[in-house]
Amino acid sequence: MVGRFITDKIEIIDVCKTNDRGFLGSMNDMIAHFKFYFTDYKMTPSEMSRRLNEMPYSYLKYKNPLEVIKEILLS
Repeated sequence: MVGRFITDKIEIIDVCKTNDRGFLGSMNDMIAHFKFYFTDYKMTPSEMSRRLNEMPYSYLKYKNPLEVIKEILLS
């Protein structure tokens, strides 16, 4: 859903390393939840994506990724 609003605005995607332990912790948390949803609940990728985007993360000051993206798009 959000992809429809931002894909036409993306020109370059950079992939890089990070030493930010808070960010890495949130990514590891997402991976753990992904594995859990996939193996225990047999969720589809779209269901897992929705769940992960609704979860609060400490790196985002306990907001969820969907809230943060909405804030960015509306600012």
